[in-house]
Amino acid sequence: MKRKFIVVIITNMLFPDQERSFKNFFIPLTTVKTIRIIFIVGFVVFSNMLFNGFVADDILYILNNPQIHQFNLITSFEENSFNGAGQYRPIAVIYFSFLYYLFGNSPFFYHLSQIVLQVICTVLLFIFLKRFLYDWLALCAVLIFLVHPMQAESVSYISQTGNLLFSSLGLFSLLSLTRRKISKKMLCISFFSLLLAMLTKETGILFVLLILIYNIIFNPKQFLRLFICSLLIFILYGLIRLGIGHIGLETRLLTPIAELSLPLRLINAPLIIFYYLNTFTFPLKLAMDQQWTISSISFSSFYLPLLIDSIFFILIAVSGLFIFYHQRKNFKMYCFFLVWFIIGLLFHLQIFPLDHTVFNTWFYLPMMGLLGLLGILSQAIIDKNPAYKIIFITLIVILITALSLRTIVRNTNWIDAITLYNHDIKITNNYEIEDSLGMEYLKSGDITTAVKHLQKSVDFRPYEYNLQHLGLAYQALKNQQKAKLYLKMALHAKDYKLFTPHKHGLNTYMSYASFMILSGESSDAAAFLQEEALHDYPDSWQLYMYLALSKYMDHDKKGAIIASEKVYKYNPTETGKSVYLYLINHDSYTSQQLSDFLYSSNLIY
Repeated sequence: MKRKFIVVIITNMLFPDQERSFKNFFIPLTTVKTIRIIFIVGFVVFSNMLFNGFVADDILYILNNPQIHQFNLITSFEENSFNGAGQYRPIAVIYFSFLYYLFGNSPFFYHLSQIVLQVICTVLLFIFLKRFLYDWLALCAVLIFLVHPMQAESVSYISQTGNLLFSSLGLFSLLSLTRRKISKKMLCISFFSLLLAMLTKETGILFVLLILIYNIIFNPKQFLRLFICSLLIFILYGLIRLGIGHIGLETRLLTPIAELSLPLRLINAPLIIFYYLNTFTFPLKLAMDQQWTISSISFSSFYLPLLIDSIFFILIAVSGLFIFYHQRKNFKMYCFFLVWFIIGLLFHLQIFPLDHTVFNTWFYLPMMGLLGLLGILSQAIIDKNPAYKIIFITLIVILITALSLRTIVRNTNWIDAITLYNHDIKITNNYEIEDSLGMEYLKSGDITTAVKHLQKSVDFRPYEYNLQHLGLAYQALKNQQKAKLYLKMALHAKDYKLFTPHKHGLNTYMSYASFMILSGESSDAAAFLQEEALHDYPDSWQLYMYLALSKYMDHDKKGAIIASEKVYKYNPTETGKSVYLYLINHDSYTSQQLSDFLYSSNLIY
């Protein structure tokens, strides 16, 4: 009922009474009407995800991230969950901090902003395409872009909103800096927008390249000025990233593809390209967290995808020749969109190892270039054979309808994390998705099922997090022996540089410390905290909390009070103060009291 109400309200806003006939929806097709159509289609297709919850990385980056819960421009540019391990995305921090300040833990408004951003990207792409295509043809192209099921991860997955943000900023700059005349004011605004795009997601650099390439082809007189400005932006970006964020170009070594050498990673390129082309054409099997790799050449994994990819690019070349001979005025634009498509692909072909082997959000930018290619080709065919126009429009309407329905179905997978992972695990299975599903079952209280999935994750690829999570699951099952085994294994797992400059994650230290305290090993816990954990995280109030508890359990009240003072020093809030007061006012704890206190203080994860 709520969804129908939202659709009715939006329809009344977008289409006044005099424009509600079917004919007046489209004829004449003005820019204002086009924007309205894009807006209503976007909200109709994605409205069923407005009531979905937080899933996957949304918990880590938003719900359980104290840095997001305070709006601070300075700390947004420093090391945090978004800025580390080769990633530097302070604008994403500011964006989520602002939404959290306004709406807290209500996912509805985060999802609403995602739909708005997707609509904005689509409108900006339309304005660019209509320079070279018929308005109706540009509309067809951007509606495919708007509703394509590959976009569901960018629009339904809150943590991927950065994809929409950097694309909006980049498209705005592309529109502004590809004009014949560019004022100084617009030049400054547009390059500032490009800087923000790069600080939102590293892929923003591609818009700088596209702007330079466009001006080389169409407006060479502007190129030198734009090139100098681009250099200045790159220098400023580097100074901010290295000088303030202290973030280099590190690689996340955990992903299987990152362990392969460059030649072995390139063996995966044909299959990666085939994945994107196949999913774009037949978006039936959609899943996140894809971590597959191939390390040797075979017919099915290398030669067959290479053959299909080659046929595709041969068809692109033949289409280019067709346009050159029959609509030469658009040949340069066809070449530009081809470059757009190719550099978007190259950036995600594992030349530099990424977090996944393939990821649907990574096709967001290449899809724009591909649709531009198809739009130029379609226009050339229709100009040569005008009778094809009705057939073409009919087929496009059917296609957009089919894509929309598939996207609506995909949105339902994101209703909650367990639903999402249970769907995606049938399509792709790996250590990451098994670990994530196991933790969701652990949080829901289904511990036996959690252990099953967490054990599979460890069997796939043992690393610090899934070993720690399996230890916590066995702890919940009261299997102390296995709990200690896996929690200790987490501290000796292979070092994938996940927590640089730290040796281990804070939660790993906390889990092992809490286990020892609850198991009556308070002396060992205190030694572990002082000699290892606090040496790695000297300013952690949580670790000092555990140290204070372990000292109390070991009858060292003086040491406990000193440690509890550090709790308040590094966490000068009501929480820190209450912890300090609680400790100094209690002389002893039973095991149950201690356990209850740890849980109530959110110190057990």
